[in-house]
Amino acid sequence: MAVCSCVRAQAGKLCNAAEAVVGRAGVQVKHLGAPGFGGTGRPVHRLSGVDRKLETSTGRVSMMIEIRRRDNGEVIRTVEADSLAGVDFREDNLANTDLKGQNLSGALLQGTDLSGCDLREANLEGASLQESDLSHADLQGAVLRNAAMVAAHIEKANLNGADLTGAKLGDANVGRAAVLSRCSLQNAKLITCDLRRVDLHGSDLRNADLSRSDLSDAYMQAANLADADLGSVFLISADMRDTDLSNAHFCNAHLNGAVLVGAKLDGAQMGGNNCIAANLTMVNLTNASMVGTNLRGAIMRDAKIRNANLRGADLSQTMLDGAVFRHADVTDTNFDQVDLFYTTCTFTNFSKARNAQVPVWKKNVR
Repeated sequence: MAVCSCVRAQAGKLCNAAEAVVGRAGVQVKHLGAPGFGGTGRPVHRLSGVDRKLETSTGRVSMMIEIRRRDNGEVIRTVEADSLAGVDFREDNLANTDLKGQNLSGALLQGTDLSGCDLREANLEGASLQESDLSHADLQGAVLRNAAMVAAHIEKANLNGADLTGAKLGDANVGRAAVLSRCSLQNAKLITCDLRRVDLHGSDLRNADLSRSDLSDAYMQAANLADADLGSVFLISADMRDTDLSNAHFCNAHLNGAVLVGAKLDGAQMGGNNCIAANLTMVNLTNASMVGTNLRGAIMRDAKIRNANLRGADLSQTMLDGAVFRHADVTDTNFDQVDLFYTTCTFTNFSKARNAQVPVWKKNVR
């Protein structure tokens, strides 16, 4: 009996030591059964659908992680590790699991079904998510820095506040009501992505590459796209009010019907764009290049067009009330059916423009 008591005491100390170590790491541990060999003798950490069990046989302490379904608690995968970082889940079915706050950095998740998962505040930095299914997943506040997400499916996923800095999402299907509002997408690669109707309002997309992507009907109010590559993108009917597009490159883009009220386009490269019937009220086009841009029927009230290059652009039927032309190059620019009476024209030579009906008293204003 003395030996048995001694064994129990030693086992209890081992469990308590393990509990203390894990506790110091900020993990809350509870025991199922008495410590030692009584009951289960295994401390279990329960966090967001993942069980973490400390095995204490033969003096060895190891962490077992159980991944469970959100709806019925079914255990679908057991991993012997203290975190899920770097774990190989390729082609696995992890749909509808609760992985909130888990460390999945560097995890291999190519082709994995993560649809409907709770991944809020999860760490997926550097994870491989190519061709994975993240549709309807909740990724609010998740860290996806430098994650590889080429050809991933993110339809109707919620990435509100997620960090996708440096992530690669080429050919990803992100649109169809996906929420990426207030995300960090600096230097992200979103080339040839389906981003229709995506919510990007307030997001940071500085220096991001969105070339050849479809952002039609996207909600991008107050997003920061400074220095972004938007070459050949579709922004038809997109809401880009108060968006910062300073020094952005989006030549040959399609912005028909887009709303850019109050947007910053200073230094932007917009040559060859289609902006038919776009709303550019109060935009700042200082130093912008709009060579050959089609602005027919656009609303440009109170626009600042200073030192801008509008050579060969089509401004026919545009509304320019209150617009300011200063040192602008309007050589061969088409002003057919445009009323320039309420515009300010200084140091701008309209004699080389086409169909410009400039009031006599404005022609020599300096």
